[in-house]
Amino acid sequence: DMADVGVIVNISEDHLGLDGIETLEEMADVKSLVVEAVKPGGYAVLNADDKMTPFFLERIRCNIILFSMNKDNPLVLAHIRNGGIAVLRRGRSLYLQNGNKTIRLLKTAEIPAAIGGILECNIENALAATAAMYALGVPPNILRRALHTFNADEVQNPGRFNLYDMGGFRVLLDYGHNPAGYRAAVQFIRQLGAARRIGILGMPGDRLDRQIRETGAICAGEFSRYIIKEDRIKRGRQPGEVAALLRDALMERGIDLNDVILIENELEALKYAVRHAVPGDLIVMFHEDFKPAAEWIHNYQNKTWTACEKPCIISE
Repeated sequence: DMADVGVIVNISEDHLGLDGIETLEEMADVKSLVVEAVKPGGYAVLNADDKMTPFFLERIRCNIILFSMNKDNPLVLAHIRNGGIAVLRRGRSLYLQNGNKTIRLLKTAEIPAAIGGILECNIENALAATAAMYALGVPPNILRRALHTFNADEVQNPGRFNLYDMGGFRVLLDYGHNPAGYRAAVQFIRQLGAARRIGILGMPGDRLDRQIRETGAICAGEFSRYIIKEDRIKRGRQPGEVAALLRDALMERGIDLNDVILIENELEALKYAVRHAVPGDLIVMFHEDFKPAAEWIHNYQNKTWTACEKPCIISE
C-alpha cells in the first residue's frame, strides 16, 4: 500500500553499525523508503535543515512540504518561490507558508510541549507534525488547537522531557539514547535555572564506542555530579563496559573522578540522587525503563514511599 504522507525528521548516526548500515548515506538510503512509498498525489514532509534532505529530494515523486527552524534556509526560500508549502519558525512564532500565502499559527511559548518555548527539539517536532497534518487537509485553526493542547508530560508523551516537582528540587526524565538526544537535553536544561544539575547517564549497548564516548563528552561540564548507570538489557555488551566508556570520556575532559559515581541499576541511581538532593537541584535521568522511575517519583511525591535501601554502588 502507498501512503498519503511520509515524514522524515532527520538522519543521524543513531543505529549506525546495526544490520550492515555503516554510513549516513546508507541510513538515508534505507529511510528514503518512507517517502518513496508515498502516493503521487501525496506529500513527503522533509526537514530542510538536515544535510541529507537534498538526497531525498532527488528520489521523491510526490508533493513536498518542507519544515525549518531557520526562516532563511535556502531550500525553504527556493521552495516557497516555486509555489511550495513550508512550515517554519520565524522569530518566536510558527508560520505556515503556502506559496505567497502566509499564515501565523502561534508563538512557540504557547506550545506546552516546548515548555515555554525553550525546548528546541519539540519546536522542530511541532513543525514536522504541523506539516504532516496540513498535508492531510487539517485546517490551520485545528492545527493551532492541537499545538496548544499537546504536552510534554507522561500522559501525552511519556518518557520524553517529563519534568517533576519534587518539593524544593526537580527531576527530569528523558529517553535520550544518542548524542543528538543528549545535545537537545543539555541545551534545554541550561535554561532551567537550577542551582545544581545532577546527571544520571547511560547509553544502549548497541551504540558504537565513539557514540558512547561522544555522549560522555557532551555531558562533561554540564553537571555538578555524574551518576553513571547501565541499561538492564546489555545489547551485546559486557557488564560495566558502557559505563566505563562514559566514565573515561568524562575524565578525558577534566571531570574529577570524585564527582563521578557508578550505580548499575538505574532506579537505584535515581533513589540515590533524590536522597542526596538539596533545594534548587535538577536531577536529569536518561532512562531505559520509564515506568518504574515514574512510579517511584509519584510515590515520593505522595509520600507513600518507604526508606530506600542503600544503592548498589559498583565503584566510586
